Amino acid sequence: MLLMEINKFIPNMQYTLISKDESEADRVFVTNTAGFFEITWLNKNTTYVLVETEPANGYIANEEVIEFTVDSLGYIDSASEKSYEITNRMIRFEIATVDRVLRRPLAGYSLTLYDEQGKVVEHWISDGTTHHINGLDTGVYKLKIENSDDEMIIVVENVKEVQKYSTNVMTKEGFILLIFIGLIMVAIILVAMLALVNHINKVKAKKKEGLK
Repeated sequence: MLLMEINKFIPNMQYTLISKDESEADRVFVTNTAGFFEITWLNKNTTYVLVETEPANGYIANEEVIEFTVDSLGYIDSASEKSYEITNRMIRFEIATVDRVLRRPLAGYSLTLYDEQGKVVEHWISDGTTHHINGLDTGVYKLKIENSDDEMIIVVENVKEVQKYSTNVMTKEGFILLIFIGLIMVAIILVAMLALVNHINKVKAKKKEGLK
């Protein structure tokens, strides 16, 4: 008997068992609610391969191929039972909604994520914390903020790491701060220009005095 353990508690992972000598028809197995399935009635003197043919919803297919041989005594690696553990993962994604200027988390903003066909993938209201989305397909998405011209293009890749994005919103407070900073910069530039003009005038005055 062959005992398969697929990421405990992940049901509906479909696997196909194939005999390399084609001595029997392919058999399909699906994990139960505990993430297991059992294979029995294996032929002796036969090598099999087991491949994942359909992952559970939201998971990335594991491309690992398991190959094992049942010997003339019906043993696998000298044992009457053999177990394997296969790991499946899903794409993990995070979006933070922050003030474009102040860089602080924002709550109360309505956000919608669209796929390449313009279909709504997910809609949520920001609550000041990072929003998590698991099981996205790879591809290009568009994130829009309601009642705002702010939007961003997001590329979701097939990677193990959590993919992190932040959508930047121009708030009234941030806009006022930008104006305030701009006014300060203008004032600094004017002061510097006046100081420069004053210095130039003093130099010219000294030159005139030297010529007398």
